[in-house]
Amino acid sequence: MKKVNVNLGYHQYDIIIDKNLNSRIIRFINGHTNHNKVLFLLDRNFYSQQKIAIDQIIDGVNNSFRLMINASEKNKTYSSVIKIHEFMQRKKFGRDSLLVAVGGGITGDIGGFAASIYMRGIPYIQIPTTLLAAVDSSVGGKTGINLNTAKNFIGSFYQPEAVFIDVNFFNTLPFEERLCGLGEILKYGFLTEKRIFNYLKKNGSKILDLDSTAIKKIVAESVKYKSSVVIADERESGIRKLLNLGHTFAHAFEMNSKHKIKHGHAVIIGLVAAVRLAKNLELVSEKNYMEFLSLLLPYSEYIKLKNAGSRAVYKSMFSDKKTRGGKLKFVLPVEIGKILIDVEADKKGVLDAIQFSLEYFS
Repeated sequence: MKKVNVNLGYHQYDIIIDKNLNSRIIRFINGHTNHNKVLFLLDRNFYSQQKIAIDQIIDGVNNSFRLMINASEKNKTYSSVIKIHEFMQRKKFGRDSLLVAVGGGITGDIGGFAASIYMRGIPYIQIPTTLLAAVDSSVGGKTGINLNTAKNFIGSFYQPEAVFIDVNFFNTLPFEERLCGLGEILKYGFLTEKRIFNYLKKNGSKILDLDSTAIKKIVAESVKYKSSVVIADERESGIRKLLNLGHTFAHAFEMNSKHKIKHGHAVIIGLVAAVRLAKNLELVSEKNYMEFLSLLLPYSEYIKLKNAGSRAVYKSMFSDKKTRGGKLKFVLPVEIGKILIDVEADKKGVLDAIQFSLEYFS
């Protein structure tokens, strides 16, 4: 078992990473006697694949209820949150209730946001069931929903009571979902240190094959780094912006495709674009430029964007919530472990970066 503690001073919680965590989850929830009722918010698709394991958890928890949602970007809306709140109101959930989000990033984002505003906030737990959610959205307290085509435009910073990452839940993930998780993990190769970067170059295929040792190691390394950044800058006023490496581009690719491309896939393309923009701005050496691309471009054979034009993607970038004063702000790599935030760039350089990435991923 691997454990990472997130201590924010006013609140702290543990992230538990292991296999077969059912009994531990049940003990944790039942041990919190101040929770009168517990709502399990379940991704319908995941539940259909892991019904026996999830039923074991729910049946072992006192005063438990369940509510299914169809987790998709299309349903990541106010209406989904209202349905959760109406269910809780009908079942007389009070402020002494607990919400447990079981699913991928969409389920966790919706569940966390619903918990953050129900009766001005009730506790919640994250049980991420995808590799992407495990290393990204389940950690750090960002919750949210989409507004029209703008991703995560409405949301809150609201920390969970605990995060349980059971790597057994990844076993039913199709290849494209594993690659989705790897997209966010590759980002940590740039943010952390050469040791992690080299590990990812050597073991990317093992991660995609869900090798147990490789998965537990890289999930723990990713979560440990992200937690350290969240502790230092919970509200994203400074260094937490580092976690947005590649994401200004990625969100534009997602928006332009009407969310037909998966987030983690878009992150890989966005990382390539960020590396290219850093080159255009003469921020990165030729050696580092080639080394960075050598980590990312091998995955281009698995990811293809359809009908994407560089100018349309560029236009979509201005809907990103990280835009300030009508200007785009980028997070760009210089060296492994040395990343610049709030970088501005001219339109020509940004368009070139978009076009460069599309040449590999179209």
